[in-house]
Amino acid sequence: MRGGLRKTTSRICNRKKRFASRGAAEAVAADAHVTLRAYKCELCRQFHLTSKTKGMKLPEFELIKRREAKLAKKADPKVLERKAP
Repeated sequence: MRGGLRKTTSRICNRKKRFASRGAAEAVAADAHVTLRAYKCELCRQFHLTSKTKGMKLPEFELIKRREAKLAKKADPKVLERKAP
């Protein structure tokens, strides 16, 4: 292990889709319903996607999505209505 990260095994590498560039991988990740991040594989020297993001730098598109969601939540707070007795 290097830097606390798991090393991609050949079994995992062979199962995952490969992307020629980080940009191509992040374009697919941006449309996903879960948070994904691109990383360069040490075995095939191409890019894969992973859902493991704990402690990792998130892609810019994910940061923008989270900021927009936070602003939308602030702009439209839930209002509790009291019923008249």
